[in-house]
Amino acid sequence: MHPLSSTHHAVGELYVQHHSWLTQMLRRKLGNREQALDLAQDTFVRILRSEAPPVYREPRAYLTTVASRLCIQYFRRHALEKAYMESLAHLEPALVPSPKLACWCSRRWMRWARCSMGWAARCARSSCCHSLTA
Repeated sequence: MHPLSSTHHAVGELYVQHHSWLTQMLRRKLGNREQALDLAQDTFVRILRSEAPPVYREPRAYLTTVASRLCIQYFRRHALEKAYMESLAHLEPALVPSPKLACWCSRRWMRWARCSMGWAARCARSSCCHSLTA
């Protein structure tokens, strides 16, 4: 049997057994059904893409860990997008970047945020300030 098919089978079983539980847990945490469904789906996609062996002794604990990390990423991204939009609101109309440039900036900040995840706050601030002045 091909290892990929056994992984898919294991994740499929995990999905069937725990998807509704995970969605409900995320819904309570986020307060939004659609976002909970999206993050639950992202959780299983993340597991499928991981190189972890398909043996889950405590599946709900594992799912909670993966989903919680995705929630943290979501909240960070949301806070970053909100701060960016608020900063744009304070600019004079002539200085507001084009939608294309705004999209490029957003992607660059998201990439930087992913790279700096796990860094000490002081290192992240220092790197951010360096990026802005470079």
